[in-house]
Amino acid sequence: MSTVTEDEIRSLARLARLALSDEEVRALQTDLSSILTHMQALAEVDTEGVEAMTHVMLGNEALRADRVAPSLDRERVLSASPRHDHEHFSVPAILPGSNS
Repeated sequence: MSTVTEDEIRSLARLARLALSDEEVRALQTDLSSILTHMQALAEVDTEGVEAMTHVMLGNEALRADRVAPSLDRERVLSASPRHDHEHFSVPAILPGSNS
């Protein structure tokens, strides 16, 4: 079993600027040690002859046809929004210097 020490957990927490209680440090120590043990077991699996994958999807999945279909009524959708103009939803600004 790969073991992560409490000091390592506290060091990682300090780097991540996290304040952890002693109980949280112990819980993370157990969880991370378990994860590392699992990863070590995976590293020992013989993958000789197994082709590397770049994605879990193989690229031959059945997809629906791309067809034009009726959409939702704009006025009805906008009327359900707390803030909107006649064409768009209005949302609070989140970027510095935005006035919206």
